[in-house]
Amino acid sequence: MSGDIFINIYPDRVEFVNPGQLPLGVTENNILHKSVKRNERMANLFFALHLMEREGSGYDKMYEVQLTNGKRVPRVVEGEDSVTAIVERRIVSYEAIKVMQTASQKFTLKQKHIICLGIIAQAGSISGSELIHQLELKDNVALRPWLRPLLDMGLVETNDGKTKNVEYRVVSQLLRDSDFKGRTTLKRIEPHRLRELILEDLKLFGPTSIKDLNIRIGKEIGIRSIQRILKNLIEDELVVKTGATTSLRYNLATK
Repeated sequence: MSGDIFINIYPDRVEFVNPGQLPLGVTENNILHKSVKRNERMANLFFALHLMEREGSGYDKMYEVQLTNGKRVPRVVEGEDSVTAIVERRIVSYEAIKVMQTASQKFTLKQKHIICLGIIAQAGSISGSELIHQLELKDNVALRPWLRPLLDMGLVETNDGKTKNVEYRVVSQLLRDSDFKGRTTLKRIEPHRLRELILEDLKLFGPTSIKDLNIRIGKEIGIRSIQRILKNLIEDELVVKTGATTSLRYNLATK
């Protein structure tokens, strides 16, 4: 489809509006990885003349630049006859900028590792399943090339969860090296401390729903982290659960 490309500038964002729809096979949920040439001959010619970077590098670069500068990743919205790329201008985490700068000074990071670290740094703590979702990946196997080098370099650490239930966060040493001045959050609470916190809450308040438990001990703690600890406590016969679905309650086991 022919037509003009519009660049709309707003106080909080910039929108790039392109005529037509995404190429066949490319969607809003896989654009970070999927690339299709609309005109292969033209693309090859421009690449040979050094007038174009490698195929499909533009959107990756937008991710890298946004995350390095503490901003949200770009969003793509496909309409009936146009595709809009939305780039937010507001910085959501100044502390994430410091983390990214310090990490880049210590290590030579590939683009995919910068993107992955940026998402984790902004989140504070993020589950494996959410990281897979934000990186538009299929599963934990596809996540490994993005994440494993960060773990090996000691930039990211994990709790004792498994597969998609694992939580990832920036290591404490990197935060100190970055002169981190952010607000202390329970997102980074260690599993054994969360375990004791849950036991203390159940001791004080008795039978409770997981929603009320989450509110009392800290809403910033991921619900899956709480579910994982409760599961372990039930296996250790320290906690029992009664009811089902909306009436499900947790309480200390009686001895």
